Amino acid sequence: MSEIIIRADDYIGAILHRGQWGFYHTMLSMWVLEYAKWEDYTPQSETDWRYGIIYVDENNADDYIKELVDCYLTLEQIPYVKKSPDGKQEPLSFVVDFDKQIFVNGWYDMLPMHTYVPDHWTKLRDSAYEYIPKQYVKLWQ
Repeated sequence: MSEIIIRADDYIGAILHRGQWGFYHTMLSMWVLEYAKWEDYTPQSETDWRYGIIYVDENNADDYIKELVDCYLTLEQIPYVKKSPDGKQEPLSFVVDFDKQIFVNGWYDMLPMHTYVPDHWTKLRDSAYEYIPKQYVKLWQ
């Protein structure tokens, strides 16, 4: 398979919803589940960014995942995802577990991404690989 070059501001996340895992690459702000904690933004219509969804939780997970459909990665693609042709494989940065209401921030930058999550969720700053099944971890080894 050939390399898949993603944008410099895209990050890979794993999403568990209704027992099914999916992997996506998208801009950092899409991994912010409670956008009002991040930035003051009021959508003008349902056609605005993220279908106007400012607050993402288990109740509107389907709508959120629909917004990510163009960013879906197959399991076969994951080992080939990079930000530049001469770069290394893009790591897994986030886990969004809608089934157990857990958000894992494995992106080690200065932004505390795990704080921009619904209050009733478990918020963790940890290795994202620790929260996905082992057969998927192997895609990054």
